[in-house]
Amino acid sequence: MNEIQTVTKNVRLQQWMSIIQDCKSSGLKVDDYCLEHNISRNAYYYWLRKVKEAAIEQSGSLFAEVNPSFTAVTPGCSGASSVSICLGDAVIHVNEGTSGHLLHTVIEAVRNA
Repeated sequence: MNEIQTVTKNVRLQQWMSIIQDCKSSGLKVDDYCLEHNISRNAYYYWLRKVKEAAIEQSGSLFAEVNPSFTAVTPGCSGASSVSICLGDAVIHVNEGTSGHLLHTVIEAVRNA
C-alpha cells in the first residue's frame, strides 16, 4: 500500500471511530442511529469490523497463550473446587492447587475472547 492509500485509510478509520463512538454514546440502537444519520447499516458494520481489525493490529496478539496440558472442565463434573466462574455455557473451576500462572493465563484468555 502506498503512502497516500495508507493516509486515506487512516483518515477514514479515524472518521468511523468517531461515528462508532458517537453511536455508542447516543444510546440509540445501531439501526436507529444509522437511519437518523443517513448511514447504511452495512457500511456501519463494515467500518466497525475495520476499526476492530485495526485495534487488534495495533494491540499485537489476538490470542493468549494457554498451557496445552490443561484439560477443559465441563459442568457437572466431579471434584471439589474453591471457586467456580460461569461465563455463558463455560464453567471454570479453580481449586486450591491451581497455579497462579495458569489462572492468570486463563483469565487473560477469557478477557481477550
